[in-house]
Amino acid sequence: MSTRDVLALVVNSLLSIGITTNMTIPQLASLLRELVVEEWISDHIDSYINFVTDSVDFLAEVKQFGQSGYHYGPLGDLMPMAMANVLHMPFAIVTSEPHSPLIGVCPSGNPIIDLPLFLAYTSFGVGHYNEAVIVTKDVSLGNYW
Repeated sequence: MSTRDVLALVVNSLLSIGITTNMTIPQLASLLRELVVEEWISDHIDSYINFVTDSVDFLAEVKQFGQSGYHYGPLGDLMPMAMANVLHMPFAIVTSEPHSPLIGVCPSGNPIIDLPLFLAYTSFGVGHYNEAVIVTKDVSLGNYW
């Protein structure tokens, strides 16, 4: 498959879930939050609810996560798995933890691409994915493309 074919596949997949090139970062964040919440309460709820302790009211936490600005509750660690499933793409999370510098997260179904999206993660502060930052530095994809 050529690079152009892969990009077309990704773009078409993103368009199919409502992601467009003319969205602002807040619009994109809002849509992704909505899609993650839908994923958590979908027919796959058992795939997520088993990752939280019995003391957590899963549905109440999902409701809170649906609100803009809420990002540090017990479901924060489930977000990458839900996002991988929503986007049908694998993730590679780069952490600041020396014992686990890279964490792979794959969608439960067939991914549309094999190359993961890389996310940088820091365990400082509340320790969850609470900010979208636009990277302006070009990153080489090496031999992948």
